Amino acid sequence: MKNLSLIACLITILGMAACKKDNSTHPTVTKATVIGDWKVVSDSVSSGVGAVEQPTIRVYIGTGSDYFNFTSTGKLYAKEGNVLLDTATYSVQNQRLNLNYSYLFENGETIPGASGSFTISDLTAHSLKLTDQFFTPGGFYDEYIVLSR
Repeated sequence: MKNLSLIACLITILGMAACKKDNSTHPTVTKATVIGDWKVVSDSVSSGVGAVEQPTIRVYIGTGSDYFNFTSTGKLYAKEGNVLLDTATYSVQNQRLNLNYSYLFENGETIPGASGSFTISDLTAHSLKLTDQFFTPGGFYDEYIVLSR
């Protein structure tokens, strides 16, 4: 019994020593940090990654006329060629970019009342990376948007 208590005490001490505080600095993401005009570098989508379907991968490379414009009034205007045209309201909370579309025109269809949410996975003065992942009956759907100023 004495050995069991000693082992439990050692495991507790080792566990506490292994849990050190993360002192790295993560910039606070706020609405003010995303406001402005961003150029589209790329927008990559992979879908159907699962047992039901074969994966589908689409990679859009931005052109000079593509943009994401986050206004100070909470509006987002986005354009990617003739594939994507969005008007949305946005908010930023806890590393998440939340969108409510006024209309979403994607791949020739207008989708009313759509909403979405992206994780802000990287933000600097010149780069913004957004990621989204969710599960469908066909498997995972992943989207990675890379923007620059």
